[in-house]
Amino acid sequence: MLRIMKSLLVIVAVAAVAAGATGAYFSSLVTSPDNDFESGTMVINVNGESDPASAVFDVDNLAPGDVIPQGIFAINNTGTIDGNHLDLTVTLDSGSGTDLASNIVFSAADGDNALRFGPTTGPTDSINIVSYLNGAFNDADYDLYDGDTGLSLFNFYPGITELTLQQLADLGRIRIVADSNSQPMIAGTTANLYVNGDVKTTLTTQGESVSATFAWELHQNASQF
Repeated sequence: MLRIMKSLLVIVAVAAVAAGATGAYFSSLVTSPDNDFESGTMVINVNGESDPASAVFDVDNLAPGDVIPQGIFAINNTGTIDGNHLDLTVTLDSGSGTDLASNIVFSAADGDNALRFGPTTGPTDSINIVSYLNGAFNDADYDLYDGDTGLSLFNFYPGITELTLQQLADLGRIRIVADSNSQPMIAGTTANLYVNGDVKTTLTTQGESVSATFAWELHQNASQF
């Protein structure tokens, strides 16, 4: 009797499966293909050239009292993503510690924007780097920080009237950060470093040379060091 009951249960189960397999139920399918994801770009160049860009300065036969012709580093963000801050590092590849390195100066007293960073030389959208470093009241379009420690560079060289090439290199990585009114390197825009130098009359050593590398690095996020 038990065997008969088991056989009947098996027959019922098979019949149920068969009935379900032959039932008519509606279905509908829709697909959404080709959902693409693509990262943006953050690419900078100097004066329209990618790394390594051409030198901006190539001056020789310098003498005490000479005025060095203005040089402009145009930093272009040709990508699609905005930068948060820009790091500048000036490295003296040769001639560090020489008399010449200490007598090429960028003077805040010249009135020629010795070292000014921004889209233009106008005080409303740029920063006078020498004035910032000497602690003078300066517009707040940009601020400068030590790129390694995060400490402010305001009044780093108290009361100086001129910044030497050697001192500029000694600063190491200079972080340029825009205030809340603007961003330092919006995608598709350009910011310039205007450089006007002089040779001090205190230069006494003849035949010296200095070679400097200006390196720029754009970062997307404030946490990047």
